[in-house]
Amino acid sequence: TGDMGSSIDIGYSGMLGYAAGVGSMTQLRLGGTANYWAESNSDANFYDLAGTFDVLIGKRVPGFVAPYGVVGGLGGVRNTSPPPGFTCYARNPLYGARIGAGLNSRRIFIEVSYQKVWVAGTTSGYVPFVFGFRF
Repeated sequence: TGDMGSSIDIGYSGMLGYAAGVGSMTQLRLGGTANYWAESNSDANFYDLAGTFDVLIGKRVPGFVAPYGVVGGLGGVRNTSPPPGFTCYARNPLYGARIGAGLNSRRIFIEVSYQKVWVAGTTSGYVPFVFGFRF
């Protein structure tokens, strides 16, 4: 979304995290994500790595399926290859946050969130869809 949305194509995201319960309706999740995008008008690629801290609000041990909310995403972003024309993305670290929702079962989950990264002079955000496994 924002300035990035007009020049960057759909990309891929991966996430690895550990969640620990705090009461029956809250979990804290510490994790990391890796993201990849391609620029629309060239062969340039854009990669970043982020450490995240989330608060998950919903039943910790669901029955069949249970909804939950995500607030957080507070963490740093390290850009490994900023896209051309986005020189402000070469700064390290950047900071961001997210808000979203998901559905949780005993072994799998799906989640969608809006993630915003603050960069001086440029607006950026993206909406990752996550499908994952719980262990």
